[in-house]
Amino acid sequence: MKKTKIAWTETTWNPITGCSKCSAGCQNCYAEKMARRLQAMGIEKYKNGFTVTLHENALDEPLSLKGQHTIFVCSMSDLFHKDVPFKFIDRIMEVIEKTPQHTYQLLTKRAERMAEYFAKRAVPKNVMLGVTVDDWKGKERIEYLKSIDNPLIKIVNQENKGLAEARNTGIKNAEGFYILPLDADDIIDKSYIEKACNIMESISDVGIVYCKADY
Repeated sequence: MKKTKIAWTETTWNPITGCSKCSAGCQNCYAEKMARRLQAMGIEKYKNGFTVTLHENALDEPLSLKGQHTIFVCSMSDLFHKDVPFKFIDRIMEVIEKTPQHTYQLLTKRAERMAEYFAKRAVPKNVMLGVTVDDWKGKERIEYLKSIDNPLIKIVNQENKGLAEARNTGIKNAEGFYILPLDADDIIDKSYIEKACNIMESISDVGIVYCKADY
């Protein structure tokens, strides 16, 4: 496991490496380029280049990770690739369930296989599911995501009408006590939500909390 510069996560965990192209969004795959580079450097884990490879010795890595972390699973692969047996995915899920203090992000372009997997299995409570939609042809992936039975998931789908309309639609559909609007490239400190809620709960006439932002 390692820290990452990916803005929307903290740590990557790669019990699987390698993938194959399945859509237009794969054309300039960063993971393939990185895997080829690591293979050329003689890194043992990438001796197979970008061929799908299962790494049993990496399965238990999150068990030794201290604190609470947001973990992107398989940043160098696709967890639901056809060459990854469901039994191996089961072993990954077992580790996820053993570490409820962490939040795991599962992102795939193979939404149909993800839906097939979870059709007979519950989604762990500390898992965030996502699909990549790289062009209009990939919109069907959203439908597969919707089909997964998970009470923690609510999908709000809107055709592109601009940022303001998207934010307003999200607010209209929100069911929580507080609302935190975020753009895709926003990064907030781990303690921000807790601090903001504490302020609003302790000062009755405060309805909005805003942070000092860097642009």
